[in-house]
Amino acid sequence: SAEWKAAKNAGQEDKFLSNDQMIDQFTNGFKALSLEYKLSNINQAKAFAKYMNEIGCFYTDKAVDFELLEGFEADQLIQIGVLEHQRWLQEHLDMGWAYGTPDRNGRDLVRQHWDMIPELAEGQREISLDQAKENYNRLDKAEQDKDTEPMECMLAMLKMFDGLRIYRLS
Repeated sequence: SAEWKAAKNAGQEDKFLSNDQMIDQFTNGFKALSLEYKLSNINQAKAFAKYMNEIGCFYTDKAVDFELLEGFEADQLIQIGVLEHQRWLQEHLDMGWAYGTPDRNGRDLVRQHWDMIPELAEGQREISLDQAKENYNRLDKAEQDKDTEPMECMLAMLKMFDGLRIYRLS
């Protein structure tokens, strides 16, 4: 959201995430989602540990002798974005979605989305990392941010609420 971006850019993630009005807004927004979109959000959160592993990080609630991760570097965000986009593409493909350019209100009915891969081989059932990366690179910055911002928010929430620390392995 624009509010999250502004808070992140100002270094006020904690203030944003502890704002009761924002928490209510996100809670009510989640409750209003269809089951399909709720599950997608949950799967996105569950993938966080995999993404941390892929960029050479881990989390624990103990102090350990590794470099503490305060934020993601640009190359890490790209890597996370591609991985999240691959997860999203596969999830949508598995649910019968295909590339198309319907209006926003009608896309759920026709199971088409403009962020899907425009040309898949007939009968293809798996999205490769290379395909996800190529497709991710064709997206505009705002669409790419949809794949990375939740992960940045997750990093801030873990540090703030759970007392977990995220470390770099190298």
